[in-house]
Amino acid sequence: MLMTRHFLFWRFLNGRLGLLLLGVLIAVGIVLLIVLLTSRKYPRGNVKTAPGAQPAASAAGTPASAVTGDPHGKILDLLRVASEEKQVSAADYEERRMVLDGGKYDNYRRAELVELKEKYARFELSTQEYIEARAKLLNL
Repeated sequence: MLMTRHFLFWRFLNGRLGLLLLGVLIAVGIVLLIVLLTSRKYPRGNVKTAPGAQPAASAAGTPASAVTGDPHGKILDLLRVASEEKQVSAADYEERRMVLDGGKYDNYRRAELVELKEKYARFELSTQEYIEARAKLLNL
C-alpha cells in the first residue's frame, strides 16, 4: 500500500520508460491498422488465383486466360489478337492495354461493361468514347 502511494501513475508517464512504451504501442497500432486496411483492399488467396499468376496453357494452344476463366485476361487476349490483325502501332496497343488495366477490378458480371471493354479491345471505340461510356455505366 505504501508503494502505490509513492509510485503514482503520472510519475510513470513522466519517466522515459513510460514514453518509450507508449511510443511502441502507438507504432504497433499504426502498423496493424495499415495491415488491416491493405488486407481488405487486396485480399489474400491461393497462389494460383493471384493477379499475376499465369497458369500453363493447354496443349491445344488455348490462351491461359481462357483456361482459367479470367475475364480481364480474355479481354487482353482479344486486344492482342485484334492489334496483330490490324497491325496497330505499339504505342496504341500499350495505350489501350493500360486503359483496360485501369479497370481491371471492375465488376465483370455486368454484361454491358464486358461488351464495352470487348468493343474497345477490338478497336471499335476510341479511347475517349470508351472512357465516357465506362464512366456513364459506373456512374462516375
